[in-house]
Amino acid sequence: MHKSASTNSPQTNTQALQLIGAITLLRLLWHGLSPVGMAGDETYYWLWGQYPDWGYFSKPPLIGWLYGALGSIFGNFTWIFKATATLLGAGSLWFFYRFLLLLSQDGLLSLAGLTALALMPANLLLGSMLTIDAPLMFFWICGLYCTTSILLSKECRTATYAALWLALCLGHLSKQMMLLQIGLILLLCLLHRRDLLLRPALWLTLAGSLIALLPPLFWNAQNDWITVAHTAHHFEAGKSGMAEALSRFGELWGALAGLISPLLLLLLFPALIWSWQHRREPAVNICLFYGAAGLAVMSAMAFRQRINPNWPAVFLYGSLALIVLWSAQNAARTRWFQRGVRVAAVISLGLMILLPLLGPLAGQFAKIGIQPQRRGWLGYPEMVAQCSEMAPTAEQLLFVGHRFTASQFAYHGSEPKSVYLWNNSGKTRSQFDFFPTPEADLPTLLVVEQKKATSEASPPEDLASRLDNLKRLGDLPMHPVRDYPRFHIYLADSLQPDSANTTVNE
Repeated sequence: MHKSASTNSPQTNTQALQLIGAITLLRLLWHGLSPVGMAGDETYYWLWGQYPDWGYFSKPPLIGWLYGALGSIFGNFTWIFKATATLLGAGSLWFFYRFLLLLSQDGLLSLAGLTALALMPANLLLGSMLTIDAPLMFFWICGLYCTTSILLSKECRTATYAALWLALCLGHLSKQMMLLQIGLILLLCLLHRRDLLLRPALWLTLAGSLIALLPPLFWNAQNDWITVAHTAHHFEAGKSGMAEALSRFGELWGALAGLISPLLLLLLFPALIWSWQHRREPAVNICLFYGAAGLAVMSAMAFRQRINPNWPAVFLYGSLALIVLWSAQNAARTRWFQRGVRVAAVISLGLMILLPLLGPLAGQFAKIGIQPQRRGWLGYPEMVAQCSEMAPTAEQLLFVGHRFTASQFAYHGSEPKSVYLWNNSGKTRSQFDFFPTPEADLPTLLVVEQKKATSEASPPEDLASRLDNLKRLGDLPMHPVRDYPRFHIYLADSLQPDSANTTVNE
């Protein structure tokens, strides 16, 4: 690997902290403009925080605990949630810099890699939404840094094993993906440090981290292993056929190009060719297994099923580190790397300008096909306020539609624990199925979501029969520039006691 006298230089460490501090402060100020409101995923997880538990429908409990803690301290304050995601992103930047320093022994090169990550659109967006990915990415790079320190050091301190154990534990509580690190650590030890496999400290660290699974396992054992079943659902095959497979593959790589920057993503390919020549070096294999190999597996899976763009996010660190190591080999590669970073910076700057304008210029954007999405945030605060004005006497809200929209009503309304999701499917479909059921004999606002013009827009018959004196008040679009989804608003004097089935959809 390339080496320099700047290894562990206090000057480069200071420069790294200054860069991270400047980027973080800028983003915290930017969030003051409310460029990114609470998306559907965020309000859904926020609602989990209103009901602290040992586990949840689709994910381990840390995100619910985090929202619950923040809400209890700061209240329903969007900026705090965005700031938390931004600060987790700042921590990820620091550990990535230290990770590169371990690999390259070159402070200036590590600074270059840090700059690349800091300016990537992916880093901007991950630091703008407090979903499960924000804590996962932080604990993933913490774990990767500790693992690299153990693999590349002749003697490793007990504190490093303890830090790895803590990162693994909290990562397991963030998202199931963190379990992959245990397998990757053992594989790298088998390839490069078999002596570590004889050390009790390693096994105590890896096996001991599984204690973090006890809370979600306890919860799942009481709830028909619903999280396991939901996770398995993500691996169901999509439509067969070469056209569909190529479309999914193109969608994944198109998203990666936008999140990483097209040029940096292209540089991964010559970096892979270079890595083959250095395949016996531990630093290179760490990058390969924690980066390109994961992207390759996800790409292969795309031919079978749809891959959400956030799934391969954890492989960003290893992939970028490999590109950084490759770029240090000669001046021509360095210039290409710098061009890639500039492209990433331009895309990120464009997003920082565009996102605050999505609301004010929604009509103009709609003309070119950029419309508010149901998973997004535009239009919901206004729609919830309008619903409240239409039925000021309602004491609870019953929603027929998507869990994201119901959680938006909960977040932007005055009584989050008085919002319920109707489910007459006979199956558990979301975390709403684990929340309390609506109360009888209370004035009830009913909102029915109509996804498109041909979709059903009337209240379900079994629900309508249990609502006394049901009156239609009108309908509202999700956002003025969209005809659908559309929401039909009803008011009932009361809800019959036998309507205990209260949650629906996805």
